[in-house]
Order: sequence, then C-alpha cells, then structure tokens
Amino acid sequence: GYLSQIVAGVHMHAVLNLSCLSGPTEGAAAPIPMENVYIADLSVSAAGLANFSVFAPGIARSRFQRLQIDSARTAGLSIGYGWCNYVEFCYFGGNGVGLHTYNSADNIDVLDCIFEGNTGTGIYMSGGAQYNIIGNVLEGNGGPGIIVFGAEGVTISSNYYESNNDK
Repeated sequence: GYLSQIVAGVHMHAVLNLSCLSGPTEGAAAPIPMENVYIADLSVSAAGLANFSVFAPGIARSRFQRLQIDSARTAGLSIGYGWCNYVEFCYFGGNGVGLHTYNSADNIDVLDCIFEGNTGTGIYMSGGAQYNIIGNVLEGNGGPGIIVFGAEGVTISSNYYESNNDK
C-alpha cells in the first residue's frame, strides 16, 4: 500500500496522525495512549509537505513493521508517551530525523531498520527508558546516527554506521 499527501501545495501536520484516544484525564499528567495498533507493509511519504510521516504522541503495545517512511520535514516517525512498542524492518530516508521518541516513551525496540539519508540524525531518543536499538543500518545521515538524551536503560548493539555527520 501507499499512503501519501496528495494535494500539491498543502502543508499537513502528519500524513498518518495516531493522536491519543483522549486528552489527559482530570488530574493526570499524561494522555491515555492508543493501544494495540499494528501498521505494516505501507509506504508513508510526507513528500516534503508534512512535519511527520507518522505521528504517534501516545501509543502502547503496538508494532510498526516493514514501513517505508520518507520525506517528512521534522521526523519520519514520532513516538511519544507510551510503552512496549516495536519498530521493525522499516526504512527511514529523506526525513529531518528518521525516528524521534520523547515524553516518557518507554520500552521501545528498534530492530533491523535502515536509517539512510535523513537530513538530521537517524534516531533521536529524548527521555524515557528501556530502549533496545539492535541490528540497524545508519548511513549517510546529516547528523549522528543515534542521539540519546536523558534516557535510561538503553541497549545499542550490532548496528552498522557509515558516513553519518557526527557534529
């Protein structure tokens, strides 16, 4: 399948917006995340017209598999508050950042993906805990292959890096 912004000249926030089921409940600091989402075998292109190809500000127990995610201004895939998410066998290219996680995105496995030719970093993880970044290719990105900031329990293993800008 192919999912893309098709109206020329129109700027979108995200091609695929997986916003939370609801806002914060009374007194709660975080939204209630969507759960058990499975997205596979799609090409999701922002075509330079959207900030994100896939935007998931609150998501849990979900899988992103065999996706081609490209040409987003800010990030190809953005995952916020949530837990137990898997990103597997995906291609990220031509985005600002390939994969961006933030706001207590916990227990995320990034396995066997390709991050190639993004204008910024391949993977940027800000906050959260329990990340496994294993078996990925990070090549030709405009920033470092991986940046981890303020996260705990991070395993980075058996990744291939080439021609990323480390500055």
